[in-house]
Amino acid sequence: MQVRTDTNLPGLFDLLFVPGDGKWKSGRSKEQVDYAVRFCLQMIEFMWIIFMELNLVLPEKRNHPSARGWCLMFTEWAKIDVVREAWLRYRLTFSQRFRNFVEDIAVGLPSPAPPPATAPKSMATTVISGMTAFLSA
Repeated sequence: MQVRTDTNLPGLFDLLFVPGDGKWKSGRSKEQVDYAVRFCLQMIEFMWIIFMELNLVLPEKRNHPSARGWCLMFTEWAKIDVVREAWLRYRLTFSQRFRNFVEDIAVGLPSPAPPPATAPKSMATTVISGMTAFLSA
């Protein structure tokens, strides 16, 4: 797949290597976005290979000049909306250590939003509900 010439990925190549606002999805068809998300999954798999090859699980390895360059590039990729969407969609297919790495400041991909908290029932509400159920039975 050639990102430069792929008609389904117009402009994505420029976002990969030229810092910008990361907005690629705007004005694209659903098919183009889905295609781009699958392409970005391949990019994330490439990130995983670099993570494994350079042993970036260890924070002290991330400051080596070779590793630092990769991390800076990955940080730019992490700003792109379709890369972020691919990550949120497929993140559970990767190891916890890799998820920690890319969701950390080293890369900056998003963590999923936690589910909304529900307020615990008060003791009085629980007792009244139980009594109502008992009396109506």
